[in-house]
Amino acid sequence: MKVSIHEWREVIDTIAELTYEVLQHSPSTRRKDRTVEGVTNWFRALEFDEFFTGTPVVVLAHDKGKAIGWLMLCSTGSKTAEVVPWSLSMRPVISPDHDRTEVATQLLEKTRNWAQKDGVDSILLRVDAAPGQEQDITWYQSLGFTVREETVHMSYCITGDEKDYERPKGFDLRQVMKVDREDLYYCYYDTFTEGQSPFFFDQDTDEKRASFDLLFETECADTDTSLAVVKDSQIVGFSFVRPYRDEGNILMEWIGIHPEYRRRGLGEFLLRHIMKSVSEKGYTTMSLSCAVGNTRAFNLYSKTGWEVEGGEIIFSLGI
Repeated sequence: MKVSIHEWREVIDTIAELTYEVLQHSPSTRRKDRTVEGVTNWFRALEFDEFFTGTPVVVLAHDKGKAIGWLMLCSTGSKTAEVVPWSLSMRPVISPDHDRTEVATQLLEKTRNWAQKDGVDSILLRVDAAPGQEQDITWYQSLGFTVREETVHMSYCITGDEKDYERPKGFDLRQVMKVDREDLYYCYYDTFTEGQSPFFFDQDTDEKRASFDLLFETECADTDTSLAVVKDSQIVGFSFVRPYRDEGNILMEWIGIHPEYRRRGLGEFLLRHIMKSVSEKGYTTMSLSCAVGNTRAFNLYSKTGWEVEGGEIIFSLGI
């Protein structure tokens, strides 16, 4: 078995052919109308989230000149890389004619070599947390992955009847892109330090700052709903919202209130203000992810009409 690394567009035809073979082999994914050409075109049309940096790479395994397994990686720019594309539930993609664990082990060994040279110290992989996925979860753990965070996906369907929550007295709203970056970071850091997000606690100081900068330096924010809550020139809360991959949908990446200003109705005010603004802009749905252990946030979302539509486990592979 030989394993090599390629710029992903150079091997689209190869990975598309193997992906088609794997999909058609399983009764649960087999489709009569699927073609190799269709899978190839799907890969060619892939667009990667702008929070990733650099060019995606493919780690490709061959045996006797034939592709037998692959995985794709994107760097996040904060000492981590992710296995993508997320819409493929099977990752790595491995030929049914070969031992899945053996091929995956070789792919991950090469992945570690790439990561070390690229300054990456952990590889993230997302798996749907749905009934029937338990076997895959155990398999990833057998390969050395550990569970970094469990989340639930929640959605809100715009009704057109969204109303503002009364704004607590003495607080103002400003666009996050127009406030002082350092002040915003201090609020972000204090908010999540006192929060319930395992992902945040798993980052070192540099990674926390890099994650913050990567998000707030993008140009994809919805300016009307990416907001800072301000009191006496001090930032005490924030939100970051952006259009999502699906047309008509908008994603709430972050929302938080500084721990010293909680239990004053600010979180519900900010959330309802965003929901009303999104409704007025013509979106039809909103989506977000919430850590399973973040009961405070989950209860707020449920109270305001959000519903669970699935879940996800984020695995981490140390380098």
